[in-house]
Amino acid sequence: MKKKVILGIFILGIICSAGALAIQLPKWFPFQGQNALDEWDEKVFKGRVIYSVEVKNTDSYLSAYSDSTASGIFYRMVFNPKIKPMVSWKWKVLRFPD
Repeated sequence: MKKKVILGIFILGIICSAGALAIQLPKWFPFQGQNALDEWDEKVFKGRVIYSVEVKNTDSYLSAYSDSTASGIFYRMVFNPKIKPMVSWKWKVLRFPD
């Protein structure tokens, strides 16, 4: 019984810590809605890539289409990586360039 109580407290601590970390993120980009990219800037290198927000099931994501073009979007922010050293993203490539 004592082991179960200790384990329960440990799990509760992990859940609370994860919630606290999520609150402390410098910025969260859910990419939802038509105005999701309004805060972002674009740097064009060779033609413009077409960026759009797509929704699939309950997930939304940033989609980029390029046909021999090269540009990037970026979001300017100031944060201290010693205090909040977390950056996370996912990639899904449908087709690599030839």
